Amino acid sequence: MLEFVAVTRSFRRSPWGRPRVALDAFSLRVPAGRVVAILGANGSGKSTALRIAAGLLRASAGCCRLWGNAAPNRNEYSRIRYVPDVCGLPGFLSVRGVLGVVARLDGGRGAPDARAAEALLARVGLAGREDQRVDELSRGQTQRLGLAAALVGEPDLLLLDEPLSALDDDGACRMVGLLAALRAEGRTVLLTAHRSPELRDLCDGMVWLREGRVAEEHTWTR
Repeated sequence: MLEFVAVTRSFRRSPWGRPRVALDAFSLRVPAGRVVAILGANGSGKSTALRIAAGLLRASAGCCRLWGNAAPNRNEYSRIRYVPDVCGLPGFLSVRGVLGVVARLDGGRGAPDARAAEALLARVGLAGREDQRVDELSRGQTQRLGLAAALVGEPDLLLLDEPLSALDDDGACRMVGLLAALRAEGRTVLLTAHRSPELRDLCDGMVWLREGRVAEEHTWTR
């Protein structure tokens, strides 16, 4: 479903400065229906990889293929959802309102009615908060709302940047359980994380990045 082929991405902070390499010949395959994690310290290139997969950044070299296509079209990008590590959702909206806006931006496809919205929010641990303003949520609750918004429209591929970072141990366990349920439904997930203990039983593969390069990689047969 998703494949990075020798992807390199460099940034130049100024016209006269030396470029900084965020990803260096990065290759990774994410099969359909699997959960794969990219791990590493801050600045290792994890977020850059997700943004390239989401079409928000272009690779300086190499390519990122979606469903085998090295030049994905709008329809293919519409089948994926990207949730950044900090969800910049409008604070004045209600939790329910966020889902409505996302549904309208999605062309109305999969727009949740009141009951569906309540079920979706309960699934991510936000039951009973439908009418609460976004700016009244904790960072962890905002992260879960971002995931709920990403699930509107039933995407095939989820790109989740640090979905566990703002959660306590209990919240992280609940998030892992939700991601396991999504995998059981046949969804594909590529996520990033600093830590791995909670992810070992969830993921079908893990890759560790160090300064933009793959330092270690593991896959498991389930």
